[in-house]
Amino acid sequence: MLPILKFVRQSVHKHGLKGFIAHCYTYGFDRAQRYNALFDSRHNINTNTFIPLDELDYKDPEVAQKAVRPNPSSAYSLMTTLKALRHYAGNIVDLGFVDIGCGAGRAMFVAAEVGIKNVTGIEYSPKLVKMCQQNIKNYLRKNKHASISVIEQNATQYIPPQNICIFFFAVPFSPEIYDKVIDNIIMSVNEYLRTIYILDYPWSGFDFSKKNFQLIIGKKMQGKNIYTQDPNIYKFVPVAN
Repeated sequence: MLPILKFVRQSVHKHGLKGFIAHCYTYGFDRAQRYNALFDSRHNINTNTFIPLDELDYKDPEVAQKAVRPNPSSAYSLMTTLKALRHYAGNIVDLGFVDIGCGAGRAMFVAAEVGIKNVTGIEYSPKLVKMCQQNIKNYLRKNKHASISVIEQNATQYIPPQNICIFFFAVPFSPEIYDKVIDNIIMSVNEYLRTIYILDYPWSGFDFSKKNFQLIIGKKMQGKNIYTQDPNIYKFVPVAN
């Protein structure tokens, strides 16, 4: 079934005919909304998840206390951001992409659609990991050459390998957890020197300049801020808060 027909059938079933018509009236001429609405249908996945924090079965009480309720990333927004990064950095297919707090995995599939060969998600909720694993299975049925995986792990304990150069945040954490995750990235880069890029929402509130990152591309609306650090210019120095 064509993606648009599948989406219409699912939407009418979920919202009713009147609700579907109202949705089309509101968003019908918004390119980003259309792209996001059809993204899951095109790839036979289900990433449009809105799950309360108390249902995410985090094993660590501290994580549960400081976590932010996960919301699906905008596929259109991330796609425009990755294209902007490609314009700035050139070929990005071999840079490796990790989604910190990946949820059901939408950002991972956007990265794969751009052509990035090595895509990883880090997620601490077993419930979301299972959903992400099922989405990966469904996605790979039509995209057999993609390399996508999800790791069930506390993000503060994740040390990125040397083949990961693009880090995506969808505002999944409190500032305290952000801080620990960024320090782990810095540790990895100091051990394996490479230029890295961090993609983050403009309204996340985290000050990357305190960690010696430079803003190279700023997006106020659809896209995300892109920060970089080139260790060939100067070495990362973790900055105490």
